[in-house]
Amino acid sequence: MTATLLGIDIGTSLIKVALIDERAVCLAEVETPVSTMMPEAGTAEQDTSAIVADVFRLIREIAERQPSAVRRVAAIGASGQTAGAMAVDGGGAALTPWYPSGLDTRFLSQLAEMKAKVGEALFASNGAWPFMTPRLAWWREVMPEVYARIAMAPSLAGFVLGSMAQDPLPAMAMDATTMTWSGAADIANRRWNRDLVRDAGLSPDMLAPDVPSLSIVGHLGESGARQTGLRQGIPLAVGIGDTVASMIGANVLTPGEVYSVNGSFTNYLVCLDRCLIDQGTERFQPLASPIDDVWYVILYIAGGGFVHHHLAGLLSGGEGPPDYRMLDDAAALVAPGSDGLSFMPYALGRFCPPEPRASAGFHGFTLAHGRGAIWRSVLEGLSYDMLELTDGVSARIEGWRPEALRLTGGGARSALWCQLQADMLGVPAQRFSAAGSAPIGAALAAGAATGVWGDLRHAAAQLRIPGESFAPDRARTEAYARLVARHRRLAEELKPSWAHLAGH
Repeated sequence: MTATLLGIDIGTSLIKVALIDERAVCLAEVETPVSTMMPEAGTAEQDTSAIVADVFRLIREIAERQPSAVRRVAAIGASGQTAGAMAVDGGGAALTPWYPSGLDTRFLSQLAEMKAKVGEALFASNGAWPFMTPRLAWWREVMPEVYARIAMAPSLAGFVLGSMAQDPLPAMAMDATTMTWSGAADIANRRWNRDLVRDAGLSPDMLAPDVPSLSIVGHLGESGARQTGLRQGIPLAVGIGDTVASMIGANVLTPGEVYSVNGSFTNYLVCLDRCLIDQGTERFQPLASPIDDVWYVILYIAGGGFVHHHLAGLLSGGEGPPDYRMLDDAAALVAPGSDGLSFMPYALGRFCPPEPRASAGFHGFTLAHGRGAIWRSVLEGLSYDMLELTDGVSARIEGWRPEALRLTGGGARSALWCQLQADMLGVPAQRFSAAGSAPIGAALAAGAATGVWGDLRHAAAQLRIPGESFAPDRARTEAYARLVARHRRLAEELKPSWAHLAGH
């Protein structure tokens, strides 16, 4: 009887749980939506107690489907959103909701104060502007009674693991894969920078313990076992970042590969052999993998998937689910460049590089533009930033060029979008239709942590993911090389208008 591994992923819009065996075959996978409360612009919260309850319910569902396989679970891994913050008390109970990244912007004045106080060292040490430490400062100012009770600010994956552990707080430890957006990291050395936290006027005592990747941080407790249907005592691997878990779950561990995740956030990543910090330009941000010599850089469009879905609904007529096939068919008839129509996708501001006053909009619209041109401009506008990332890496590493493109996420269901991105980048692309790469990545990491596989590369090599290939069209690649220059010029020229509009 072979061992099985359980992986949990808490994304921005979905919770997924997957059960895999030693051949990395997915035996069962379930999911449920995450509810985000957004009563007004700049305000977003997710109920952590509801998240834990949903995780437990999904695990019970898998236990009922696969009772024999669940009895052989050797370890549990979890991944989750990292660009956000929450706080717990000394018993591991949540004191706050989860505030998801740039969707909730009520910490921006505290971030500005922190930038002024700490200076360039803040970005240089973390490789990104933070969400967690300025949120701690926000709690101190607006919720002092909550702040006084804070024992720890864990990652979301760490909180879920702690909620099922025999000893909650140690199970909420964090590894380097979850540190980039903390504001407290020495990311290149995969550890906390406690002096930086003190310089920001905060206490490093509120940081979760930092442990090596693939550490075992606890075991399933009696209450967690009762609520999930699992046996007590199963090892819990340290929680990892959801984007990094997606990389593992798609076996993106080879430097030179580019990864496109068209989900709630539009994410573009490059796999590298080094930590790369874009100091001064700030076009991309580093992510540590659990393997010491594998790193990623990421450029993301906050809420890109929400923009994509919202506009698809409007262009489909506004009633019922969006008709993506109809829109893609119309856009496929339009040449690269969308007949001169450009779309800026920054409905929640621009984060890479940071331009919080940026906004979304169509530019160059005429009465000659039909639905196909409008939709193609949306897909192009969401994709040009992929070239911002790869060109930025090329500028930092002499001789570097992308070698392959992998696509996943809901947007990758669109063959047109996949082909468009292959054409833009000018390299062979492959999309993976198998869902759930993040929970599978978390399960693989848990298996590597407990010795089911010799190491994480061996674990990921077991994957057999069905894919579909897209070959780039050279003429379109050359066209997009010219068009991205136009897009960049437009973004520069729009900055004064963004600033003007943000002031009203």
